[in-house]
Amino acid sequence: KDTKLTLRGSDKESGFKEIDYQIDNGASTTYTEPFAIEAEGFHRVTYNGYDNLSNSSTKTILVLVDNSGPEVYNRFSIDSNKTRMVEDKKVNVYPPHVLLFLSSTDKYAGLEKISYQINGGSWQPYRSLIENFKRDTLYSINVMVVDKLGNENQEEITFYIE
Repeated sequence: KDTKLTLRGSDKESGFKEIDYQIDNGASTTYTEPFAIEAEGFHRVTYNGYDNLSNSSTKTILVLVDNSGPEVYNRFSIDSNKTRMVEDKKVNVYPPHVLLFLSSTDKYAGLEKISYQINGGSWQPYRSLIENFKRDTLYSINVMVVDKLGNENQEEITFYIE
C-alpha cells in the first residue's frame, strides 16, 4: 500500500499530451502524480497515453499489494491433557520437558524473520526449538513474524509448566 506507481509516456513526432489510467475496471482517472493502491490482492492497472494528435497507446500491468504480515504457528512436542486457571486465565498445562516449535508462512512476500520474547524478556531471533522450561511457572511467549516487505504480525502463547 505504500508503493507509488509512476506512469510515463513520450512521443517524439507530435509530442506527448497526457495519460489516464484505470484500476480494476474502475473509473478512468487523469494521471497527475504517482499513486498507490491500498486494497490487498492482485490488481490490473490499464493506462492510456495520448499524443497531441489524440493518437493513443494502451498498456496493462498486474500489481500485487501485500499489506498483511505472516501467520504464526506453534506446536508443542506433547499434547496438553489438562488445563489450569492461572491469573484468571484458562491455560494448557505441560510437563517441564516439553519442547515448543515456532513456524510461519506468508501469503505473498515470504518470511523474513521470527523473533520471540519469554515473559517480557528481551526479544530473541528464533533459530531452533524452545526448551528448558521451569516447573510451576506461567509462561507468556510473544512471537513476532516479519515478511520480506516489513509487514509484521504478533501472537501470544500462554501456558503453564507443572
